[in-house]
Amino acid sequence: MSHHGDHGSENDYERKFDLHHILSKATSRNTLVTLLILTIITVGASRIDLGQSLNFALAMFIATVKAMVVTMFFMGLKYDSKENRGIFYSAAFFVLAFIALTAQDIFTRHAGWQIGKNDVFLQVANVGGPSFEKPYEKSEAILAHGKKLFETNCAVCHGAGGLGDGPGSALPVKPRNFTVADGWKNPRRPSAIFKMLEVGVPPYMPPYAQLAPNDRWALTHYVLNFGPAPEADTQQTLAAVGFDPLKPAAAAAVKKTIPIDFAIDRYLKQ
Repeated sequence: MSHHGDHGSENDYERKFDLHHILSKATSRNTLVTLLILTIITVGASRIDLGQSLNFALAMFIATVKAMVVTMFFMGLKYDSKENRGIFYSAAFFVLAFIALTAQDIFTRHAGWQIGKNDVFLQVANVGGPSFEKPYEKSEAILAHGKKLFETNCAVCHGAGGLGDGPGSALPVKPRNFTVADGWKNPRRPSAIFKMLEVGVPPYMPPYAQLAPNDRWALTHYVLNFGPAPEADTQQTLAAVGFDPLKPAAAAAVKKTIPIDFAIDRYLKQ
């Protein structure tokens, strides 16, 4: 009984004068043996295929137990003040919350978000949006689709009526007023607007290359529909942006781009 009392007094003395706790030989030995056993379990578990999710969860659980043993005994957290323990546990909580939120994002993404093993490039031409046999020609259907895209992507700066008076129009360079034919930086014809949507007009007009070509054609026709009749395209101007009007179903030349996820992964591995 007196031994436990002495041990308690010893700990109180150490905490009062901020002294480092000295582990007994038995505690050091038991802690080391525990870590060795957990290391053996880690190696064994790595040879078992339980699926990506379960293998990750098991590895994280074992690593967490090993980290707790080290911090509690070798780093003296067990014998530290309540304030320091509270700080440590709070930090551990936020780390676990970060892992949980990250896992929720990764494991709830739509099917097919991961990069394929056979082709690391994305085919981004002529995918997405409704299909139009001749998207470079104006039609009621393509104008209706363009209206939806305009309201989502463009109206904030250019305004719902294309007057350049949207809520985000307070820029050093006023957004284009689509209702007038004068003052356009690029030729006022469909192929030129289509190309401009792909590359943007720095520094204030961002590129919209992420939109499928059919979507960009729809935006092109809707934008030009605000003002007078535009300059007509020729076979040469359409060919310059990858379309051949002589073919029954014209399509843009396929362009390959590296997905952002893949580019980041390769960058981090270098």
